[in-house]
Amino acid sequence: NGNRGAGSHGDVVFDASCESSVGYFLSESNGFVRMRIMHFCCEYPPSGFGVGKYIGEISAGLRKLGHETVIVTTRVAGRPEVEDIERGRVYRIYDFADIGSPALAQRVLELASSHKVNLIESVDRLGEAAELLKIANRPPVLINCRYNDLVHQARYAQAWYKWQKLAIDLACLRERKRMKRERFCVENADLLAAPSKWMIDGLENQGLALPLHRAVLPKPLASLSGWVNREANKPTILLVARLDFGKGLLYLRDILARVTAAIPDVCLEIVGPDSYARFIGSVQKWTERDLGIHKQHVRFLGSLGRVELDEVYRRAWCVMIPSRWDTSPTVLLEAMVRSKPVVVSPFGGMAEYVGDGYEYVADPGCPEFADDILALLQDEGKRKAVGERLRRRAAVEYTPEHAAEAYAGFVSQIVSA
Repeated sequence: NGNRGAGSHGDVVFDASCESSVGYFLSESNGFVRMRIMHFCCEYPPSGFGVGKYIGEISAGLRKLGHETVIVTTRVAGRPEVEDIERGRVYRIYDFADIGSPALAQRVLELASSHKVNLIESVDRLGEAAELLKIANRPPVLINCRYNDLVHQARYAQAWYKWQKLAIDLACLRERKRMKRERFCVENADLLAAPSKWMIDGLENQGLALPLHRAVLPKPLASLSGWVNREANKPTILLVARLDFGKGLLYLRDILARVTAAIPDVCLEIVGPDSYARFIGSVQKWTERDLGIHKQHVRFLGSLGRVELDEVYRRAWCVMIPSRWDTSPTVLLEAMVRSKPVVVSPFGGMAEYVGDGYEYVADPGCPEFADDILALLQDEGKRKAVGERLRRRAAVEYTPEHAAEAYAGFVSQIVSA
């Protein structure tokens, strides 16, 4: 990749080695270098889940630090195509069908030129920036790795039955163009970032040729002011996740069997949309059947709005994340900023976020996971202490401002080189 750090588009020159280059925005005041960063992603609030929330939070964090941001994303009904925000602008100008087209890449580049951006960020999923990366003369591009099917451990986390691996391989074969774009983005990025070391290691283990400039950057989530917990009258566990096998739904029966043996009136609330697996159908219905007699302890709440979700978090005694593979689920940070104790799987970046020495990390397929849940449910003082520890950690390590500082420090090696 011989064009890292410099490029041009038409008469506009992007040159990271010269602050005064025509069309290149980079200003310095009292030692602070102010940048203009473009986020190019199909997800952005109010659209999307984890990725969209990340783009919204990191963009807000960068603007709070004094940088400027330009967001290029998909159209949303009822929202204007162009919307000004403080120190930035949002362009909702394309549809999902446009992803991967040279025309969209050119449109993004034109906007980058007109706004004189220093850096373009996109994500690995769907390979949206593949055509953009093929253009030699452009601003440097950062690819943030959140999830892709290139990592086999992530891909096969969705498979519970042996035959599902074959079905997944066939699906990947049909999606080979998309996966080719994803791989091209990962291997040809000027900078590569991920929210956990687990993700970087997964890409390396698959034999991908990763860019020289790469880093683990914290996933941000704003702290909550005035949050007060009011636990439910009876022991309540919360699971927030899209309903698929990769989120660990297949472990629920054994977890509940062990927990209910000690706490017969426990309730598990599950928040998240259903999904559909080939030859299985509704994953929620599969889970209900698999739970058997333990279904009486479970409430499927579906997708909830912000206010309703807050109430569910508020009444939970603890939160569990039994994922078979997860980079850095937003639910973990949501629980942390709400002072909720969490029991997490070791299969992903969760252990990195709760920090070294955290007690409640266990394989969800083993009895220790249920035992950790029991330990929290049976000790209110422990729940409060663990929840407060996680809240303090989130307030230091995962605020949008802190994440933006780490982000700006990383990209400055190219932008202000």
